[in-house]
Amino acid sequence: MVELFSDEAELARAGMPVPFFGKVGAWHFWREYLALFRQIHTRFSRIMEEPEHAILEFTVEGSL
Repeated sequence: MVELFSDEAELARAGMPVPFFGKVGAWHFWREYLALFRQIHTRFSRIMEEPEHAILEFTVEGSL
């Protein structure tokens, strides 16, 4: 999944004090996020794509 991100990518979520950057940042972002759950199901509600960026809004249900 990390290969989908550019070296200039910025990843952020609510409650996160600072964003992650680049492919390495994407790896850390998803590793930390997924580590919170024993089971997880993600439902994407909105995807906005433009030439220079994309925004994904999603809802997650899971167990800790």
